[in-house]
Amino acid sequence: MIDGRRVRFAFATKAQAQAKAAEMKLAHRQHGDSILNDSVTNHPDVAAALELLQPYLATLVEAHDFRSKIAT
Repeated sequence: MIDGRRVRFAFATKAQAQAKAAEMKLAHRQHGDSILNDSVTNHPDVAAALELLQPYLATLVEAHDFRSKIAT
């Protein structure tokens, strides 16, 4: 989108239009799959939380469960 408007493409042939459509679909699919390829531990907040839990040999799930129990 440019300035809130959808970008429109024009092609001389149907084959060129279909090739561009296939390229855009692939880019969209790869963007969605990229989250699966990136490790969660690369996120700075997750890395910091895991570092805090390391002395206790606890996981994030265990920390969440513990917090849930004391919060109620």
